[in-house]
Amino acid sequence: MKVKTFYGEQPEAVSYYPSGDGVTVRFRENIEEVPAPSEDGGTVWQADEYSAFIRCGVEMARRRVEANFALWLALAKANAADPPPTPTERIQAQLEEQADALIELAEIICGGE
Repeated sequence: MKVKTFYGEQPEAVSYYPSGDGVTVRFRENIEEVPAPSEDGGTVWQADEYSAFIRCGVEMARRRVEANFALWLALAKANAADPPPTPTERIQAQLEEQADALIELAEIICGGE
């Protein structure tokens, strides 16, 4: 997913975060220092952030990303363009597939009538 993120200090272009049975990799582009949005003044860092999930350990994820950075960045950007379906959307899609399969089966059994 792409998110405009803000940081108190300059972020790394790529970061690795263990999560569950894999690693969330965060890619940052357009990293720049900008005026802080509060009245206190000062500056903050902002970046466009994309993420991808890789099912492996941190070191393996790091090697895989370094070996094919453009591919992993493109995958993370593709994830941002097409958010994953919600659990409700997944269930609805499965129910529709099952209904279509039952209709096909009924047509076969009844001889297309």
